[in-house]
Parts: sequence; structure tokens; C-alpha cells
Amino acid sequence: MASAPSLKKQIHESAEMQKLRKKRMRVRRRITIIVSVCTVVFLTGLVFASRIEKIRIREVTVSGNQIIDTEDVVSIVQANISGMYAYVIPRNNAFLYPKKSIERELVNTFPRFNYISVSLEGTKGISVTVEEERGTALWCGSDGSNIADGDQCYFTDTAGVVIDKAPYYSGNVYYRFYGGEVNIEQSILGQSFLPSETYSKIMEFADGVEELGLPIYAIRVDQEGEYVFLLDLGGSRHAPFRFRSNADFPVLLANLSTALERSDLRSRLAKEGAFLQYFDLRFSNKVYYKFSTPSATVTPKE
Repeated sequence: MASAPSLKKQIHESAEMQKLRKKRMRVRRRITIIVSVCTVVFLTGLVFASRIEKIRIREVTVSGNQIIDTEDVVSIVQANISGMYAYVIPRNNAFLYPKKSIERELVNTFPRFNYISVSLEGTKGISVTVEEERGTALWCGSDGSNIADGDQCYFTDTAGVVIDKAPYYSGNVYYRFYGGEVNIEQSILGQSFLPSETYSKIMEFADGVEELGLPIYAIRVDQEGEYVFLLDLGGSRHAPFRFRSNADFPVLLANLSTALERSDLRSRLAKEGAFLQYFDLRFSNKVYYKFSTPSATVTPKE
């Protein structure tokens, strides 16, 4: 059993501990109040500072665009910098404006842009610098069975991605593609109608065919593994040039070149090209063609 002096000592120490705890609680409470007040003052000051007119963005400039309308770009930027963060801080504050959000929306809205840079001009302006993909071909619809001059076409980039609406072009300024895998239920901008590697190979093959003197009006992509060049015979007449999608295009081109080197075929194309009915390169090492007379077969020389 504890002695009387020891018991008194324990009671005294317990009272001292309670006083110490109360003192610490008061200190913590004061620190909490001071931190809270400082936080409120800081945030209030930040809100007021963010509203200073000298650091509010008022102007948007756009450079580098030649086809996309400047006003369309400006409207997207202005939509992103209008309004408030958390209802109190202006989004057009020069130090807090949503740069990444602007760049992301411009990329999604204008696939034609292959480069976008958003930066400040002083503290009152935003500068948007862009580079546009010029377009290498046209995609003119998913229905390759009904090809007409008045079709609405879209520019494609070097990878076969649809990037923008195209104005009407007469003649063979660009290759016109029809078909391919495009979801017409959604916006076609940003979609690819062919794998990029396949697109590049077909474009290269088409260039080679044209260099041999066979102008191409359109390119039809069928789902059954068959592609068709529609050769331009003039006077709105076209002849199909058939080949398989999995063919060795350099070999096809070499076979076609060999066939055309035969004077009878080249001279006949020069004289009777308007009566050409088809070219068919779907069969190994053979070049079939037909005019208004019975079909012919040319077997390239080894």
C-alpha cells in the first residue's frame, strides 16, 4: 500500500499533467486559428489578385492557319477562358488559364492541325501558332458503287486520316478514295479509312500507274480484298483497273510496265483509249485488258 507522501506526490503530478495538457490544447487551438485566418487571408488575396485587370487575358491571336478559319480557333480559346474556377477565380487569368485544355480541344476539333502551340503574349493576350496538314488525297464516301463528281469529299493526311472537309475539285487534282472502314454514325474527322501502311502503299502504287500514262480518277476500296482504280478516259468515262489488296505492288507495277512497253498496247491506248473497258491484274504474272473487241492477255517477259 502506497504511503501518504507518495500518494500526495501522485495527485500533484496528475494535476500538473492536466494543466500541461490544457495549455497544449490552448496552444494548438491558437495555432489552428492563426493558420485558418492566414489561409483565408491568403485565398482572399489570391482571389482579389486574380481579378486584377492587368493580368486578365483579353486578346487572342492566331497564326499559321491558311484553311481553318481564324474565328473558329478564337471561339474555342475564348470558350475555354470564360467563366470561373470554383465560381471565384477567373479562367482568363494570365497565370491560371487552361493551356492544356485549349490545346487538347483544338487537336480534337481540327485534325488538320499537325502542330499547335499556345502561349502568352504579355499578360493580356494568348498567341495560338499552328501548322496545317495540306492534304494528300480525298475520301469521298463509303459507297464506292455510286461515284459522282458532286460527292462531298474530305481531305486526308499522309497517314490516311480524314482531317477536314474539302471544296469541290474538278479533274484529277487529288486521288479520290471511296469505301474503307469509316463509322459514319460518328464524326468522320480524325478517322482512318485504311491502315496507314496500306494507304501509303496504295498511294505509291497509284503514282506509279499514273507515271506509266494511266490517269486515275478514283480509288475504290472493297471489303472483299479487292481494290479498283477508276482510270480516267475523258468525257466522264472511266475504266476499272482491278488488283488485290494483298498483292506485291512493285511486282504489279513491273508487270504493267512490261505490258505497256509492247508497242501494240501503248499505241492502242493512245488511239483507242476511250474504248478501254478494263485492266485486270488480279492474277499472278498476268495483265488482262479489254477494249471494245475481245479481251487480251499479256504475259510479261521474264
